[in-house]
Amino acid sequence: MTFTRGFLILAMTAVLFPAAAMAVEDLTSIRTAFLQGQYEEVVAQSRELLVRGNSDRHAESSRQEELLYLQGTAALKLRDTELAQTSLRRLLSDYPNSRWAAQASAALKGISRAAEENYFSVQLGAFETRANADRLKVELERRGYPAEVTDAVMDGRTLYRVRVGRFSSRVEAQAQVQRLRVDGFPGEVVP
Repeated sequence: MTFTRGFLILAMTAVLFPAAAMAVEDLTSIRTAFLQGQYEEVVAQSRELLVRGNSDRHAESSRQEELLYLQGTAALKLRDTELAQTSLRRLLSDYPNSRWAAQASAALKGISRAAEENYFSVQLGAFETRANADRLKVELERRGYPAEVTDAVMDGRTLYRVRVGRFSSRVEAQAQVQRLRVDGFPGEVVP
C-alpha cells in the first residue's frame, strides 16, 4: 500500500510539476557521477540544473542545496577554487541551516588555508647570520618593500632568507622582481 501511494505521489508530481520530477532524475545522475569521480560531468550537469532551478519556482531548496554542495566539492577536486568558493558561499548564504552547511564551511576554510600556503615570493638573499639578513630587510623596508626574514635548515646549516611579498601567481611575483631590480635589488621568484 505504501509503495503504491508513493508511486502515485511521484507520478502526480511528474504530471503537475515536470521540472521537479526531472530534477530528481538529474540529481540522481549527478550523485552517481560524483561517486564515480566524474567531476567534470558533475560541474557541467549541476551548472545546467542550477540555472533551470533558479527559473523554476517549484524547485525544492533541498535539491538546490545539494547541487551547490556537489558542484562546489567537484570543483575543488578539479582545482577550480573560484567555482568552488562561489558555489559553497552561495550555499552558505542562501541556505545557512542546510544539512550541507557545516561541510561547505569546512571546505571553504580549507581553500583559505591552501591559498595562504600556496603563494610565491621574491627571495633577495639567504645568509648564514641573522644580522646580515636583518640588514637587508631594513634596507628593503626603507625603500618601501615589506620584507620578512625566515629561517630554513639546509644541509644541516641554518640559513636566514630575505623575502618580499606573497603573490598568488608567478607572474605577479615576476613583476615585483622587475621593480626590485630597477631599485638595485636582484632577486628571484620562489614558491
